[in-house]
Amino acid sequence: MAGQKWTYRETQLAFALYYLIPVSEIDKRESDVWRLAEHLGRTPRSVAMKLWNIAAFDENRMAQGKAGLKHGSALDAKMWEDYRIRGDDFILESVELLTSVLDGVKNRSLVDYAALDLRVGWDRVGQTKHRVNQQYFRNTLMDNYAGQCCLTGLAVPKLLVASHIKPWAACEEGPDRVNPKNGLLLNAFHDRAFDAGLITLSRNKEIIVSKTVPHNDPNDSWLWSYEKATIALPKCNEPALEFIEYHQDCVFAG
Repeated sequence: MAGQKWTYRETQLAFALYYLIPVSEIDKRESDVWRLAEHLGRTPRSVAMKLWNIAAFDENRMAQGKAGLKHGSALDAKMWEDYRIRGDDFILESVELLTSVLDGVKNRSLVDYAALDLRVGWDRVGQTKHRVNQQYFRNTLMDNYAGQCCLTGLAVPKLLVASHIKPWAACEEGPDRVNPKNGLLLNAFHDRAFDAGLITLSRNKEIIVSKTVPHNDPNDSWLWSYEKATIALPKCNEPALEFIEYHQDCVFAG
C-alpha cells in the first residue's frame, strides 16, 4: 500500500492508538504499531509516521522534532475536530473500532487493557470512559513532565500518578478531564496527600501544607519540608489558575 492515501476509517484507527499509547512508544518497533500495520496492510514505519502526523495537531503535548510532523493531512486534523465536537463518544467509538479489528491478533497489550467490553451496560461504559481518558491524561503528563514527579523529581513510572487538580468527578464530561493544565505528575504519596486536601498549590505554584497536619518528625519530613517548595513546571501547558483556585477552595483542608 505504499503511497496509497489513508482513509477516514484507517486514520480513526491510528487516532485511537495514538490516544492510548505513550508518545515515547510511537515507533515502528512498538508491538501495537506492528499489530495495526498488519491489519491495514501497511508498514510499521507508515503507521508510526501517521501517529506523529496526528500528534502534530495535539495541543496537549509537545511533539516537536519528530518525523512526519510536516506532512499532517486534513484527515489528521479532522480527527481532533470530530473529537472536539463529539467528545468521549468519538473516543469510545474509535477505541472500540481499534480493539475489534485487532481482536485475535497475538500479543494483546495495552490497547486491550484500556478498552474492554465497551458495550456492556452504562456502568461499564462509564468505567471505560474513565480508563481510556485517564490513559491519555497520564501519557500526556508523563511526556510534559519528562517522567518525573513535579515535587520530588522521582522518576520511577510505577510510583507516579497523573493527578487531577480539579477532581475528575467535579469536571463535567469534556476536555477538563484530559486537560494537562488540570494535571500534576506526582509520586503516589503526595498524590494521595493532594487528593485528600493536605497540600495544595499557591498562585505561584508553591506547595502549601494544611494546618490540620500535625508536626512530628515523619510529618515534617514527608510534608512540612515541602512547604513553599516550587513545583517543577511541565514543558508545555502548566497548571492553570482556575483549577488551582478550585483545589484551594473546594479540596484543600486549610
